[in-house]
Amino acid sequence: MKLWKLMMAGVVALGLASAVVTAEPVTAQASDNITIDGKFSDWDNVHLTENNNGYMALVSSGKYVNVYVKMKYSQVPGHGDYIIKIGGKTYHAWFDDIGNVSKGDVKNFTLTGGNNYDGTQYGNVGMGYASNDGSHNIAEFRLDLTKFGLSKSADGEEVGITNSNIGSDPAMTKVDAIENDTDSTATATSGGYQW
Repeated sequence: MKLWKLMMAGVVALGLASAVVTAEPVTAQASDNITIDGKFSDWDNVHLTENNNGYMALVSSGKYVNVYVKMKYSQVPGHGDYIIKIGGKTYHAWFDDIGNVSKGDVKNFTLTGGNNYDGTQYGNVGMGYASNDGSHNIAEFRLDLTKFGLSKSADGEEVGITNSNIGSDPAMTKVDAIENDTDSTATATSGGYQW
């Protein structure tokens, strides 16, 4: 009887360990209502891709891709470019380096897009905020895929974004549903960016 109990305990422990090992990460969808507003709590339950110097997460929302960055050891990089790969093509987005941000402070920034490092061919492609949660420099920003010339043909395509100052493993999502509308401008409001 003692041997039976010991064997059953081993089977249960093995089953639990197997469940932990095979669990798939939850990928956030547009319905998770990520808002680019300098308040970061809406990213709390989003799967993060870990790299050697930080974490990234992506959430698709129509023509936009929302990006979250949490650094381990340094400031949120503006350069090193955020390299966006979608549909077999590569795009770049970058912003001026903002330096370290004090806990509780929030700085806004604008992203410029190009077809190469520090390129400007696509002009203003997004806006975002950087802050510090007390332990890490963090940022969130929104990229407008239509600014890169992408259209509904990109719907369902995988999007991967890396930045060499964060690491080489891309954060991934799928394009939701790009609608070709004519209003792709962003204006700052007191509660965040209005797109």
